[in-house]
Amino acid sequence: MPGPFDGMQPGEWRELAGTKLRSVLCTPTSPCLWDDNHGNPANFLGAWSGGYARGNIVGYHGGGGPDCSINAVAEIDFGANPVTMTCGAKSSPTMRPETGVTAGKYADGRPVSVHSYSGMTWVPGLSRMLRVGGAQWSSDTVTPYAWAYDPVTDTWESKPTIPSWVGVQPNGNIESSLHYDPVRQTCWFRTENLSWHEFNPAMNSWAVRGSGSSGAGRTTALIGRAIYLVGRGVSYLPHLDAAGLLVEQAVTTTGDVPPWLSGPWVYPGVAVDEAAGKLITWVNGPDVHVLDVASLVWTRYAAAVGAPAPPVTGVAPVLTKLQYLPALGVAVVAYHLDQNCWAWKPAYAPPPPPQPPTLDISFVSGPTVQITSTNATSASGTGVFAGVTTLNGQVALGLGSGSYTVTGALGSVTVTVTGPSIP
Repeated sequence: MPGPFDGMQPGEWRELAGTKLRSVLCTPTSPCLWDDNHGNPANFLGAWSGGYARGNIVGYHGGGGPDCSINAVAEIDFGANPVTMTCGAKSSPTMRPETGVTAGKYADGRPVSVHSYSGMTWVPGLSRMLRVGGAQWSSDTVTPYAWAYDPVTDTWESKPTIPSWVGVQPNGNIESSLHYDPVRQTCWFRTENLSWHEFNPAMNSWAVRGSGSSGAGRTTALIGRAIYLVGRGVSYLPHLDAAGLLVEQAVTTTGDVPPWLSGPWVYPGVAVDEAAGKLITWVNGPDVHVLDVASLVWTRYAAAVGAPAPPVTGVAPVLTKLQYLPALGVAVVAYHLDQNCWAWKPAYAPPPPPQPPTLDISFVSGPTVQITSTNATSASGTGVFAGVTTLNGQVALGLGSGSYTVTGALGSVTVTVTGPSIP
């Protein structure tokens, strides 16, 4: 059977048949009620909700605010053929949340539904989705609690609250942003009024890492060693590994700047192609705008006239419901409970495949050698090379022999050298 993405051409949009989430969210045995006590089920995706990716699986979790009481987590496995969908349990549809929410959870102990924004991320070390903050059903006030969700067992567990939010109602902090940092193996969190905080899953603790916040109307994404904030212009939080408090900085972008970039309250979809150094952004319709983070240049990709593409109207704030799946080479988005998902194949040239490292060492004069390497990120040595870490350059050696090793993404290579006799 052909796979769901087989034959896709660069720049092509493809509708994925059989991926309407209502079919697993609202079932005869677990119906979705639509009334003043429960809100509109369509707002599970439509009301400032986000998503997260774990491999080829994308999860969706939203509702909240005055819009929808549904607190389930739905997942779509885009790597399956055909694509498969699952949905966790919903809290009882007969409860009235105005009187049924205590400490951020319904009477059955599961967390209240929220406008999740970008406030969810997959944490590999926990094998859990982490959710922090959000605007809760139905008061539309901030829930200060953190929760971890296990999609295998469909269970939730509480995590530590940000210290400054303990025992208070942190109103004006509804726009959650949360991202896993694979280098530090931590999670970064902010709101429109709360500066960046870092959660350490291994230590189960929070630390303040930012100074100030650049405000609301942003969708955020971690790429490389920075977090970018897109919407109402572009800002970024650079140097994530630096000590001290970090500050968001506005940046100027050029090229095919999206027309929505300077407008308020757009909340674009922003997906990360880490290998290519690109942010894939989409709001509605056929146009995809891609930001190259090295050059800060935008490129617009438009579908061919008459080619299939998502609709221009009827699309809610996209946020992190747009996800790039590197193993499949496509960006996918679920934007409406009663519409199929769509996939977009990047039209930009893919990055060259990684190459194994090379190493050459030649004598220049006396004990001085020229070290030349490619595709390497680190180096170490023994003997006369002890303490040397140069990847490219000249080094004066002592008398004797030694080995030098450089390491890259595809392994290591070692050269052994016997020093010359020095008059």
